[in-house]
Amino acid sequence: MKAFARRIGRVSLSLIVATTLTASAALAQGNAGRDYIFLAIAADRGLNCALMSDWEVASLLSQLERIIQNFSPADQITLEQTAATQAAQTPCDDPIIVEWIAAARPGMTTEWLPPNLALYRAFALMAEPPSLFSQIVQETNLSLAVAAIDRQLALFDAGGLRAEGEMGWDEYILQIADVAVEIAAAAEGAVGTEFDEETAVGYIADAALIVSLWLADQ
Repeated sequence: MKAFARRIGRVSLSLIVATTLTASAALAQGNAGRDYIFLAIAADRGLNCALMSDWEVASLLSQLERIIQNFSPADQITLEQTAATQAAQTPCDDPIIVEWIAAARPGMTTEWLPPNLALYRAFALMAEPPSLFSQIVQETNLSLAVAAIDRQLALFDAGGLRAEGEMGWDEYILQIADVAVEIAAAAEGAVGTEFDEETAVGYIADAALIVSLWLADQ
């Protein structure tokens, strides 16, 4: 379970940008700050140029939020301001951004989406879902949402895609469900879990928002 808990909150930058470094020699020579700026520009252009779906943008913004926490408050401000300035100067048809999004899109579906689908599913099936989850999903028909998630996981399986560690999707769902219980408890202030309250709240919000947007896109 510990490995799964870490997995939910950590998508390696190597997975995010490895297939696209050839499109940007400058990025390949950069550091974590440059990686953040590049990805922030991609998120901005993806949203404002309609190059990405809403759930893809939300997924990328979620990863960016976690990445920037590795920097000091002063550096965070600098990075955010630099990214905003450069994004405003980046045209919608910038070839590097367009190529990056095209190359990254499969990974968004196969790497970023499954943990959020499984978490959403686990929260939706709880007798008392986390209050934040319920606030975000509001009037969503959770039975239909779970059915849509199950169909997507079945498509992954039919396409030969395995869950992390070469697990089957049924086993994956069960393990994520165990993690979801700890996340839900931590979000309510429980002690002795693997998650602090702020982190747990972030996971709940991400799963609820990203999957809600994904469901709207189906």
